[in-house]
Amino acid sequence: MGSYGALEPGMLELYALGALSPEEAESVRCAVAHDDDLRRELEDLDRALEMLAMVNATAPPSALRAKILSDARIAGSTNEPMCVIHGTTRTADLPQWIFAHPDPDPNEYENMHVVDLQCPPQLASALVWVKHYVSEEEHDVCHEAFHILEGTCEVLVGDVLRRMGPGESISIPLHVPHSVRITSPYPCKAVVQRRPLEAVL
Repeated sequence: MGSYGALEPGMLELYALGALSPEEAESVRCAVAHDDDLRRELEDLDRALEMLAMVNATAPPSALRAKILSDARIAGSTNEPMCVIHGTTRTADLPQWIFAHPDPDPNEYENMHVVDLQCPPQLASALVWVKHYVSEEEHDVCHEAFHILEGTCEVLVGDVLRRMGPGESISIPLHVPHSVRITSPYPCKAVVQRRPLEAVL
């Protein structure tokens, strides 16, 4: 191959692959900067690696491009702070960027699909799609509330059963067992929030 000067054999190839230490990579850059033969050799290696990558490229899923663009659009518009859901929260109170998240294919998850939402550090927020149920749970160290966006469900809080649909919110009391059963023929979609007891919002 070309003139390597002070370079050890194989270093140019390892440099092209990004497999050298920072110190070794710097020595290659210096050598290439002062040797036209090495520069041309490196350019040939880069072209060969690019061609190899193209020949062995794997086609991404057809929906990936749309998902990437959607995620980028959402990421670029999340400056609006997430509201805190209470029992009286309305859909109009929610930041509009949460509605830009595409619905997942129901065939891709068994019962529940969760997408974390960007929000203040003291608040855990997520978009949740549920097909069938949410098992009984009880919270001792955090407040939980959720707002229904699509679908219908029955929420059992202690001994009280509440039927809920789009636009309705509920705040779950501390230390009370609660569970959810989906009643719509399609997944129930909700914004769910939890915040620690010590959080001040």
